[in-house]
Amino acid sequence: MLGITMLGIALLRQSERLRAWLSRFIKQYERWYLALMGIVHGATNMGGSLLSIYTAFKSENKYNVRTVTALYYLSFGLLQLAILSVLRPEIFGINNFLGPLIALIGYFVMGRVIFLKVTHKTYDVALTSLVALYGLAILTKANF
Repeated sequence: MLGITMLGIALLRQSERLRAWLSRFIKQYERWYLALMGIVHGATNMGGSLLSIYTAFKSENKYNVRTVTALYYLSFGLLQLAILSVLRPEIFGINNFLGPLIALIGYFVMGRVIFLKVTHKTYDVALTSLVALYGLAILTKANF
């Protein structure tokens, strides 16, 4: 279901008229959309794709999109860590800090430079492409 939704939204983003409709829909049902996003993320850890869609329609500025995305991911992550610390405290160890450290280094070495050079239009096309590819990946995985 999520894969089909992602592909549908990627297609909707190709039409200005449909894009405007989806933007109005998300704004009108924002609280419901955010609740659904939280439920999907909590149940499947796949709320990031819905978050990408939400932030893309929330703002036309790539800096705002990045800020909103980072804040939501921070809240997703902190909530997950809080739940895991209660339910499975034994999984926390030094190895769990290597991934975030590598990601931080990667951001400062490459991500930040690339982000600053990319136009909003290119960023938007890349985001739509990633949503479509993610939808295909989910559908492919679901069929095997």
